[in-house]
Amino acid sequence: MNAQPARPRFDILAVIMLGGFLNFLTIIQVSPLVPGIAREFGVSTALAGQLATLTAVISFLGSILATPLMDRFSRRGWLRVEAGLLGIGLLVSVLAPGFGWLMLGRAISGLGLAVLTANGYAVAREVFDEPWRTRSVGLFVSASILAFIVGLPIITSVNAHAASGWRAALAVTAVPLVIFLLGTGRIPAVRPPAVPGGVFGAFRVVGGHPEVMWLYGALAAVIGCYGGWLAYFGAWLDDDFAIPAATLSLLFLVSGSVELAGNNVVPPLIRRIGPIPVVVGGALCCAVPLLLAGTVFASIPAAFLMAAMMNVGSAAVIIGVNARLLGVPTSAPGAVMSLGAAANGLGGWSGPLVAGWLLAASGRYPSSYRALGMLALAGGACVLFAGRARSRAAAAHGD
Repeated sequence: MNAQPARPRFDILAVIMLGGFLNFLTIIQVSPLVPGIAREFGVSTALAGQLATLTAVISFLGSILATPLMDRFSRRGWLRVEAGLLGIGLLVSVLAPGFGWLMLGRAISGLGLAVLTANGYAVAREVFDEPWRTRSVGLFVSASILAFIVGLPIITSVNAHAASGWRAALAVTAVPLVIFLLGTGRIPAVRPPAVPGGVFGAFRVVGGHPEVMWLYGALAAVIGCYGGWLAYFGAWLDDDFAIPAATLSLLFLVSGSVELAGNNVVPPLIRRIGPIPVVVGGALCCAVPLLLAGTVFASIPAAFLMAAMMNVGSAAVIIGVNARLLGVPTSAPGAVMSLGAAANGLGGWSGPLVAGWLLAASGRYPSSYRALGMLALAGGACVLFAGRARSRAAAAHGD
């Protein structure tokens, strides 16, 4: 089912954007709630903080396990299953009588996130023609940033003022979740053609596209360096520069607003010069401030620039890679996007892990950031290899 570019389905676009909002909000919602959770269950703050890591790891594993089934059911059906799992995970978390139950709830929520983005992007592939197909990716990422700018402050405020604290703050997420579940009725219930080859057929189809595999590498590398940077950015500014809390909040607000603006520039730029140059530029935009951390980027004003470059660069990579993945000719489009979500998840949990290990080993934030900068450069190299693989494939088919 294809809509004409002049008359996009804004109802479907709204559902896709709400999915992006829910996806990121579910990942980050625990961050301001960690102290309260730790106090109530008598666990360390470090252990409570691992709830976010648990959600990310389960989401990563779930996206891989779901890959063989992605093109066997309709996108509407998949989105409803994901929304249902998010609802169950939220209910278990809110009512958790102990920390183990809370871990179970967050694990179920991780399953609900596993292929939420993948199916959102797949809907864009099936419903929209260009330019709205690429625009929808940019709007999906913008909705994710709104979760940071709008959703997280609401959760923080509820946590501070509600009698039940973190439980009420988590329960707030039910509002956009119910709206999203109702909105899935606007998604066409079209079942894509099944991929032949049994359980491993989808993996073989995706593995037969070298360009796709290189794009996965680029996505995992850049998301990894971004996640590792973000996990310790506030601590770096506090320990090395004694940044006031109000200034740090302003920094995130400004950098998030810059990214929102950038998200509206990236899609037309992709249409003009192609996704490969845009993604390479995004990777370099992330690499430069990380490689120069502690030298050029060694002050609070420079931190504002660093945050803006990291946000804009990572968004360019996410939008560019997914826009290209949506355009790959394949018999398993859902599987392509599912493994793309796995690559995103791999970077999301491994980046902070690597950054933490490097910080422990060196004792200096800039040293770990420079290593992450090299990872961003590796992501840019993966994109160049993807472009070469695409050219070879086109030459082989006489295009």
